[in-house]
Amino acid sequence: MNDRDFVNLCDEIDGRLTRITIRWPETWWNVWKQQKHVRYALQYPERVNQAKVLKKTRDWLVLQTALHQGLDEHFIPIINNISAYLGDRAPL
Repeated sequence: MNDRDFVNLCDEIDGRLTRITIRWPETWWNVWKQQKHVRYALQYPERVNQAKVLKKTRDWLVLQTALHQGLDEHFIPIINNISAYLGDRAPL
């Protein structure tokens, strides 16, 4: 895929994470730790290892889905989109 597809996917991830922090403000600190990596990748897609950023983000989303049952409906579509972009099987 190209940088535009990567940026669109990161933008979608960033939007989901923002919606999560608006709906559940107490998750802000935990979500922000991952969101700052996604936002950096959005600003500088040519500087980051795109596959690494997406794999780490997907791993974090899978962990959060397991820890917080209410977040699965928000995170599973993103996990599937990342897996489709990377061309591998979704872990969930």
